[in-house]
Amino acid sequence: ALGERASLVATNGAGKSTLVRLIGRELGPDPGPVVIKKDTTVGSYRQSHQMDVSGDVLTAFMSAFGDIVEARTELMAAQEAAGSGTAEDLDRLSHATERYHVAGGDALEHKVAAIAAKLGFSDADLTRPVESLSGGERGRLHLGVVLAQQPDLLLLDEPTNHLDLDTIAW
Repeated sequence: ALGERASLVATNGAGKSTLVRLIGRELGPDPGPVVIKKDTTVGSYRQSHQMDVSGDVLTAFMSAFGDIVEARTELMAAQEAAGSGTAEDLDRLSHATERYHVAGGDALEHKVAAIAAKLGFSDADLTRPVESLSGGERGRLHLGVVLAQQPDLLLLDEPTNHLDLDTIAW
């Protein structure tokens, strides 16, 4: 049901992470099927999972939205080129801005910035290179990427590491 939460608690080695990976379609079962309602989107966060992203933190937060990231990259290049003042470059900027807006980039940026703030990232942090993040910051970034997708089913494996109490409560 919408908004329902469940916890899976067992001793180390009992198979909690394996079960979460099966449900998250990251792993196939040896025998038998895993049945999940058709068209269900699944978001999965594991503490040990490393993100393979580069660029700035905002782009990384938006990385699950490929079309918007592509439009944002095009927009940033057009903004830089528009400094020339040529009609061609200004026209390119106009088209790139429109494409980004129509793709929903502005709305996604606002949503992602709000999630980032809840996870302890400042506005200035959003422009930092991902490579400059600490291990804990990268973990929070990965969690934010999963949360931004707003999946139907959200699987969190030890999500509270590197988070303060206010963020955990949120």
